[in-house]
Amino acid sequence: MSHRSAAFAALCLLAITASATSVAHCSIIATGSNSQSAYAVPGNELNSGITGVVTGTALAGQEGASKDPAVLSNGTNGTGNFSDLGTQIVAISNGTTITYTFGSPQTIGSINTFSRWRDNGRVNQDYSVSTSTDGMAFIPLTSVAYDGLPNNRPVDAEVSVTNTSSHILASGILAVQFSFPSTQNTYVGYTELSINGVPEPASLVLLGLSAVGLFAVARRRRAA
Repeated sequence: MSHRSAAFAALCLLAITASATSVAHCSIIATGSNSQSAYAVPGNELNSGITGVVTGTALAGQEGASKDPAVLSNGTNGTGNFSDLGTQIVAISNGTTITYTFGSPQTIGSINTFSRWRDNGRVNQDYSVSTSTDGMAFIPLTSVAYDGLPNNRPVDAEVSVTNTSSHILASGILAVQFSFPSTQNTYVGYTELSINGVPEPASLVLLGLSAVGLFAVARRRRAA
């Protein structure tokens, strides 16, 4: 089994409107594996059950992949087996745009995207994300370019977009748009485009306590 992970910072465009603020800096954390083990979709997915509206290049179901956009927001990443092709893997092509519109403005904590294919030729994640406070005008948030595991097959990959300084990625958001202007080998297999809410207050408290504990341990070590 071979694994590789990479983490790098990306500059998000600062976008401030009367009703929403998109953060200025994001971190993009990308991981990949050839184990076929499914990554877990976060449990606080805001777009779960919302079928994205596809514009531009239609979903064509290449090589037996699904053409159903509802698969990309069904709250699951499949079983991790390539028998999922046709039921849990959607082939997204050059020029495809997928838009998710919420029933009311939402606060976004992170965006996680998952890709999988039977070989390493169609798992690279290349897309841009934009947000809207009114569902009509979209402001660019960030772009992702992840090359998966080029020397191994088969491949699973996950990309997470988060805020470097806060648990909030963007607030007051009515719609999120994914654009795929250029994909690896003209189409890539995606299993989920997950737009996630912020952690529950209890989770934030636990994270804070963990950080305080780590700081205390480090301080004691320096004192010793």
